[in-house]
Amino acid sequence: MLQAFLYTAAMAVFTIIISSFFGFVGNMWSSPVYSLALDVTNNIGARYNITFPWLAMMKAMSVPQAFAVTFLFLYLYLAFMGALLYVAALLFSGIAGIVTVIGVHLTGYLRMMDGYTETSLLARAVPGNFIDGTLSYWQSVALFLALIVVLMVLSSVFVKKIEFQSGTEVEG
Repeated sequence: MLQAFLYTAAMAVFTIIISSFFGFVGNMWSSPVYSLALDVTNNIGARYNITFPWLAMMKAMSVPQAFAVTFLFLYLYLAFMGALLYVAALLFSGIAGIVTVIGVHLTGYLRMMDGYTETSLLARAVPGNFIDGTLSYWQSVALFLALIVVLMVLSSVFVKKIEFQSGTEVEG
């Protein structure tokens, strides 16, 4: 959980540092982002290979609020993936734990690309998908917290069942 927080914080700090040279200080959305959000035909997005389809998020939140929610969602997704990796490593041998986590992430990506955002954990980690002026995006927070708690409980159960072998090493 701490690693997920440190990773998210480092990404946020570097993003702020890099983008501060190209932005401006203020509590308002920039006109280029607003233009991207209004670009339903994707003319601008195709030209510059960038999109921002979350107009509802721009209407519902200020820039600092959107930043905080994005930080929270990324942190929760990374903490969930870390807890899943830990539990999968306890359950399976070798590389199977990593394959499990990659499978969950890839499945979430494919479901999100196919438009099934409600059933994609990765899509749940993108706040723009669920911010619509209501507080429904907190359902994603509750989902990730519940999954993390379940995985933490499972890990404590599995750790108690694992026998640690104490071997002595012989030098020489």
